[in-house]
Amino acid sequence: MREIDAPNLVSFEYTGKQIPEFRIARQLEHSKISLYRLDNINAEWFCKLRRFLSKSTAASWSQVSIRFEECTEIKMKHLQQHYRVGATIQVDVLEVNVLF
Repeated sequence: MREIDAPNLVSFEYTGKQIPEFRIARQLEHSKISLYRLDNINAEWFCKLRRFLSKSTAASWSQVSIRFEECTEIKMKHLQQHYRVGATIQVDVLEVNVLF
């Protein structure tokens, strides 16, 4: 995991297929993460996303967008069994799109 520590950084946006492996060392005015075209959606993936979002000092994200394509099922019972309570993550805007 890499740390981004840029004193003049005000805004940060990430778009990709994989959950990134970095952390932001300071609070930003605007921060957005967009994940799309995901397969293998399971409890481990959700836990990894939660760990990523909670690791940044900027633990208050402006926007988190997730787009599930070809998602047929998310097993909530399985997710609850593997869910670990950690840091509270605050998101101003959460956008979830599920395409079948």
